[in-house]
Amino acid sequence: MGKYFTAGEFAAIHGMSKQTLLFYDKIGLIKPAYVDENNRYRYYSAKQMEVLDTISMLKEVGMPLAEIREYMDDRSVEGAILLLEKENEKLTEKIKKQRRINRRIKAKIAQLKEAAEISGTDKVRYEFQKRRYLYAEDVKEPFTLFDTDVAIKTLFEEASREKIEHNYQIGSVIPLKKILEGKYTEASKAYTVMEKTAESEHCLVVEEGVYAVFYHKGAYAETPSTYVKAIEEIKKDGYIISGDSFEDSIVDNLTAGNEKDYLTKISIPVKKMV
Repeated sequence: MGKYFTAGEFAAIHGMSKQTLLFYDKIGLIKPAYVDENNRYRYYSAKQMEVLDTISMLKEVGMPLAEIREYMDDRSVEGAILLLEKENEKLTEKIKKQRRINRRIKAKIAQLKEAAEISGTDKVRYEFQKRRYLYAEDVKEPFTLFDTDVAIKTLFEEASREKIEHNYQIGSVIPLKKILEGKYTEASKAYTVMEKTAESEHCLVVEEGVYAVFYHKGAYAETPSTYVKAIEEIKKDGYIISGDSFEDSIVDNLTAGNEKDYLTKISIPVKKMV
């Protein structure tokens, strides 16, 4: 056929299936140069190669077929600039989103590796922790575990509304007053860890300092027994608790099917007794 190609040949040249090319014909995106009246075979011309290349390029950047068809019906330099600028904005935002997801996955991997390296949960260690930024939601009275769960749900809704970048790591704050009263499950705030500070009333800055760190393995409702043992050890080591406790959920229902395998990292700011 000289400079003409069958539908199969034309599709193969562009690395697509014949069915895809026939679908493009059906929706009016690219019609064959002519159709044989005898056998109804479709034939495409060499001039249409650039047309199909353009369609493939626009599809690759994520442009819907309906918009591609609209553009192909009325092409111009000005239209191409507007179109590509619009698609570039979409692509840039998509890349940002993918990078955020990548950071969140890396953070979760680091958490799980931390959990895997823990040989025991009955020992307190002391470490210097850098400043952290939390996105927090107040837990409402009477500060039950159910109230904490509600606060967690609310904070994620608020974070989404405010477009806050966070890594989905959840935790809770136990006020110093509650610790001294032995009410170790009465959280005042639920939080997720932010990647950076933000202009929001929900932003909570946790200052750097020395923290007593220990782990609780098992159901969260059973943390009081772990607190009691850890606080005794902290006193024996010559430290006093100087602030609220921060509980980070390391292993939860995302990565464990049984509460007995849950792991909570507990960090409490401390000072040496004088």
